[in-house]
Amino acid sequence: MARDEIDPAAWVEDMLKLRATGASGVRITMKDIVDRCDNPDANPADIRPTSPNTVDAFLATGIDPTELIKRTKEWFKEQGDDDDEAEIACEYYEQCRMEKIQRLTAEREAIINGEGTGKGLGRTGGTLGYTAGSGEDQVERERRRLEVSRRRQMQELEQAVNYEVMRAQTQQKQEAKMRAIEQRIEQQKKVKDQKQAEWREQLRLKEQVKREEDAKLEAEARRLETIRHQEEMAQARAEREEEKRRKKEAIMREQERRRKQEQAKMETQRILDQQAAELEVRKKEMERKDRERELAKKRQQEIRAKENEIARQKAEERRVQTLLQNEARLREKKELFEARERLADERLRIKAIELQQQEAEKRKREEHKALEQRQKFELAQKIEADRVQSIKNKAAEKERKLAMAAQERARELKKKKKQKELEQRRKLEIVSQHHRQQAWIREQTLQKIQDETDRAFAIKSAQQELRQKRREANLEASMQRFAALQKLEEVQIKGIDIENADNIASLTDKVFSPRR
Repeated sequence: MARDEIDPAAWVEDMLKLRATGASGVRITMKDIVDRCDNPDANPADIRPTSPNTVDAFLATGIDPTELIKRTKEWFKEQGDDDDEAEIACEYYEQCRMEKIQRLTAEREAIINGEGTGKGLGRTGGTLGYTAGSGEDQVERERRRLEVSRRRQMQELEQAVNYEVMRAQTQQKQEAKMRAIEQRIEQQKKVKDQKQAEWREQLRLKEQVKREEDAKLEAEARRLETIRHQEEMAQARAEREEEKRRKKEAIMREQERRRKQEQAKMETQRILDQQAAELEVRKKEMERKDRERELAKKRQQEIRAKENEIARQKAEERRVQTLLQNEARLREKKELFEARERLADERLRIKAIELQQQEAEKRKREEHKALEQRQKFELAQKIEADRVQSIKNKAAEKERKLAMAAQERARELKKKKKQKELEQRRKLEIVSQHHRQQAWIREQTLQKIQDETDRAFAIKSAQQELRQKRREANLEASMQRFAALQKLEEVQIKGIDIENADNIASLTDKVFSPRR
């Protein structure tokens, strides 16, 4: 059983036994106890006072010696407190411990100076004086003193009851206040959770809008790519139409040449040379475009590459077929065209160079345009990504600050709760001290009543002894007077001489003199 659970009367009895031990044995003083209590590992059996003045100081204050043992932060952590709670509890306990030491020291000094409230009455009273003439007054004064003591005890008991009632009311108010604080914290948590849910919903909507915008940008990019592909296909179709037209014109010129025969032979030869050269240039141009298109297609999407490949293969098949047909015809007329071939080659070379320059400029413009579109698209993506990242960073920072604020509030609330718990324990400790003080006061009062009762019995016994002595003295005086009278009668009867006259006078004076 812990010492704070011992019945106050038993605690007082235990302390009085310690004082009795100190009266005949080794005395453990206040200084010894303070020095030993500075050791957190002190044995409670080693800090029990035996010096009478020190014991009286503990009895008067109601402080138990074990309450003076120094406690470390680790001790409170072993009791179940966390780091912050242990630090608060350790500081509060040390402050209360020093206050108790100061109270005990001051009370002990007051007891030594005869001013203390805890000066013990002892188990035996002093020898009571007695004056025969004031016995009744002393008895009356003792009766009044007992009545005053009884009324004082009733007042102290009433004060103790009132204190307990006030303590219970205060505890109820504190519990109601703590419940209100917990409800307010719960409400704040609900509001915070609601705000966080709203914020997450807003973030989700923003991300959804961003995804829709990204989808629109991707759709726009696909649309532009489709338009570009359609333009390329249209250009290829236009080239094929142009090729068909030229072939048709060649056939018409061939027919015209046949009709005019020799008159149009030179013109036909020129046309054939031109056609052959144009076909060769067209072949090279198509091959070059095929290579460039193939390189471009490798950078495009797989679907468009396949479609372009199919279109290129078909065009190649038609081109090869056309070349085969033309070569079959041209082989027959090759010898006729050799003279003009070089001139036509030169003209076609110049034209090819011009076409190459035009094609390069066009390709450069298209590449520049595509680059600008890609850069714009990438810039838009980067801006949007930065915006989303900024929103996420702000949200994370806000969440971090909210979490830190919540942690700080929880820490402060925990500190306040721990402080209130310590104060409540302190109040209970004070109540226990008060109960021990009241037990000591009752012990003193009972001892005083016992001493006063013994004193009253002593007064009564002294009065009875005085009356008995008075009765014995009166009886002795009566007997002496009777003896003197007998002597006088004998003198009167027998007569007496002058020598015995002085003896008779002396005896008479002795008998009738007043006795005290």
